[in-house]
Amino acid sequence: MSGKPFQGLVFCPTSLPLSVSDDICMKVTKLGGTYTKDLTRLVNVLVVGELFTAKYNFAVKNRTDIVFVDPACVDTLYDQWLSGQDLLQLARFDMFQYLQTAFTMGPFEPFNVFIGRIRSNEEYSLDTIVEMCEKGKAKSIDTAHFIRNASSSSSLFITDDLTGNRVQAALEENVPVVHPKWVVDCMDRSGTLDFQSFYLLQNCHDLEYSDIGSGAYIRNVLKKPVVPQSDVAALPHDDASSALKLAINKFKPQATQIWGRLLAKDPNNSKNGATSSKPDDRDTSSLRPESLGETTNTPTFLNCHFVFYQFDPRQVSILSKVIKGNKGTSSLYQETTPSAAQYAGNTIYYVCPSDFPTESLPQIPSRHEWLTEFFVERCLYYGQLLPPDFWSKPFYNEFRISPPKSLLHGESLSFHITGFHGVELLHINKIIDFLKLKGFSHHEKLTKKTDFLIVNISQLTSIPHEHALRQNKYASMFRTDLDMKISVKQAQMFRNSMKRKIEFVKKTHPIPIITPSFIIELFHRSMKPEKDFISIYFNDINWCISCPKGSKQDFELKIIPIQNEQQVPEEEKLESPESVRPPSTASSTASGLPHVPKRANRWGKLLSNNVDTENEESSLIQDDTNENDHLSHTQVTYGSASVSHSMKRRKISTRSQAKDIISNV
Repeated sequence: MSGKPFQGLVFCPTSLPLSVSDDICMKVTKLGGTYTKDLTRLVNVLVVGELFTAKYNFAVKNRTDIVFVDPACVDTLYDQWLSGQDLLQLARFDMFQYLQTAFTMGPFEPFNVFIGRIRSNEEYSLDTIVEMCEKGKAKSIDTAHFIRNASSSSSLFITDDLTGNRVQAALEENVPVVHPKWVVDCMDRSGTLDFQSFYLLQNCHDLEYSDIGSGAYIRNVLKKPVVPQSDVAALPHDDASSALKLAINKFKPQATQIWGRLLAKDPNNSKNGATSSKPDDRDTSSLRPESLGETTNTPTFLNCHFVFYQFDPRQVSILSKVIKGNKGTSSLYQETTPSAAQYAGNTIYYVCPSDFPTESLPQIPSRHEWLTEFFVERCLYYGQLLPPDFWSKPFYNEFRISPPKSLLHGESLSFHITGFHGVELLHINKIIDFLKLKGFSHHEKLTKKTDFLIVNISQLTSIPHEHALRQNKYASMFRTDLDMKISVKQAQMFRNSMKRKIEFVKKTHPIPIITPSFIIELFHRSMKPEKDFISIYFNDINWCISCPKGSKQDFELKIIPIQNEQQVPEEEKLESPESVRPPSTASSTASGLPHVPKRANRWGKLLSNNVDTENEESSLIQDDTNENDHLSHTQVTYGSASVSHSMKRRKISTRSQAKDIISNV
């Protein structure tokens, strides 16, 4: 056996089964490479189990220094290494280049390609498109016929002419009709580009050839050198919670990059600003001016003044810089509120941290209301000044819970989330941190130990506008018009993921399916210290999509205000692990300040570094029969729950439309 042929290479998996991922990890490590489940700047080989995952889409669009291989590539090279072949000599001492030329996945491997009419032009011809599809390893190529009932997920129709019977048949079968430039660009990129966002013929048939696919990927970028071994050695191998010591940017959903973009450039240099500070070191090589949060027409915060309360100096500096860059102004909260004359013509917003207790907020003029940093994040993400909704308003409060025993499948009340992306994914992950302090536990994968499922109904297009879920006071949290921020392909990916999970709940594991409105209402109801406990019900029609059969008490969650906890009978209290109990408030009481939970690195990339990536990979549903849950290196894990002893329950809906909603997701 030759030396270490993978030395200096960093491998990352996407959408690989657990057993395959563990096997690849072992082989890569033995061959001298590094294996990490985080897509960082150091990764240069992506092991692909499935196309169009979040990692794959990000890498194919932005990382021209990454080569895409399938698991069989690692197996083949490992077997050759075991047989004694000198892989370095075989690769002429450039293993990265060898992988790129000999093992790169064909861009069209998963597809049956139907090719229709190709107009005569100087850029391509029918013969060149066919030749490219063959080199790209398409499953099959048909230039004469279109087969009806073909799978829309594995079939593509390539043409630059929307007329003709074959094109109409493909459209009727929901088979994507893609411009031939997609084939050309995929071969140029050596990867499968997102055709839904950039190359659908219906959207680009009127564009100039050079404009088709603009923004689909970074072109003409020199290959980066292989990572030095000294840097590779610093990558974590086993501990998913270890912080990287290198200056690397982990792969995040789109929303988590907002603050990085905004802080990368200060339009006014802000050297003389009262709240200016030296920003964190960031990679700004790929940033463009249009990513600074300003619109080309009206800056987001023009004629807006923000008053900050209880933020630390670094947070104030970040917020002030961002707001100033979007033509807004800011100041710190004082006992004397800003006068109308002082900020004439400005809309005033009072902003506090999302983890500051609502009951401790000072009084402000009745024409104004308190908001959290969520409001700033939402406006920046959507590129417009939004009306405050329940995502943006303060909700945090101290309480404990006593869950219904009939709902528990483990020691603590657990949940899983689905359908969240962008800035809403950021919000829900911060709220998850708060819920962990209250006795909840978060399952990163939907299993038979999960007690309830939280769904973002913005993705459930089957729920009509007149439905109660879209007409109650929390309806503004789920605006479908804002959801156009994502591409059609991404939206379909989220809906497919939700559909699989809802089907799992419907057929295998009957549990309540609710919206995030339940969580916000949970915090709001805890603001009643005069009561021993307050009840909230999972099957309330204001947030429940469907629920198993049972009495009202079977779904009653008791909210215990923190000062009334001792008044509740001991047998009704949740026996939760020490790891989820809230920290002592002794120190904060002594200082006269309300307790605020401490969370590391709350700020930075859109105020959070620990962003759940449950939407990165497909098919997270697992029938978890092992007591030891898999620890994901890309997500925070909370250990394993105990073996479920729940009794079988028949699933019913909380209203007559629930069955139709689930069946038509």
